[in-house]
Amino acid sequence: MGAENILPLSFEVLAEATALERVFGYFDALIASTARLHRASVVSKDTAFTQMGVKIEW
Repeated sequence: MGAENILPLSFEVLAEATALERVFGYFDALIASTARLHRASVVSKDTAFTQMGVKIEW
């Protein structure tokens, strides 16, 4: 079984999410800003993440 990573909620994530939230909503903005700052992709069918500059995998 693979290792799990739990990424912290940092000030940088919150600051970036605040700008994204105006267009995409609170929870999607938190997920996207976390992924962007950690250079990670998101497992989702929601194409809004690509509009926020995040690679999605499904």
